[in-house]
Amino acid sequence: MAAEPVAAHLRDVTGETAGLYIRRGTTRVAVIVKLSSRSIIYRSDVGQLMPMHLGAAGKVFMAHDERVLNAVLVETADEAPGESRIALDRQLEFVRGHGWLLTEEEREAGLNSLAAPVFDASGTIVAAIAVGGPSSRLDRAAAEEFGPLVADAARSLSRRLGYDGAPAGRAPGTTSEATA
Repeated sequence: MAAEPVAAHLRDVTGETAGLYIRRGTTRVAVIVKLSSRSIIYRSDVGQLMPMHLGAAGKVFMAHDERVLNAVLVETADEAPGESRIALDRQLEFVRGHGWLLTEEEREAGLNSLAAPVFDASGTIVAAIAVGGPSSRLDRAAAEEFGPLVADAARSLSRRLGYDGAPAGRAPGTTSEATA
């Protein structure tokens, strides 16, 4: 799989566990995991299911697939007060604008994650590539350094899948402007 060496490269550059996630309903599943060689790490397993609404990889899916976002909002409606929705909207806008997202201690105390979207030829999000690690190392300063690297890795995978930067619903190679 083309993503294996990309995930391994991210692990090696960041020193943190890296992985690739795909969507399964309102959850995400790890399909590639490259564990960090450090003593204190984020540990994941291939096949591990995780909630979509907690962690960077899930929020990347939510930012780029309105159906997923709406389904998760319905599923978690009893859990999320209004302030949480405002914070979520800010996160979704950040990932749409910057191409990557850092989340801090959402799934577990002391664990942060950083992720970016992978698109197919039609512009549909098909995966999220991510790194996860202890909040003492994968902090906001590290995210500023590693976020663009994770986004570059996601763009590389997207290009391998035929993505040309066109949003979903617009044919690759066409423009959004009307032609005369």
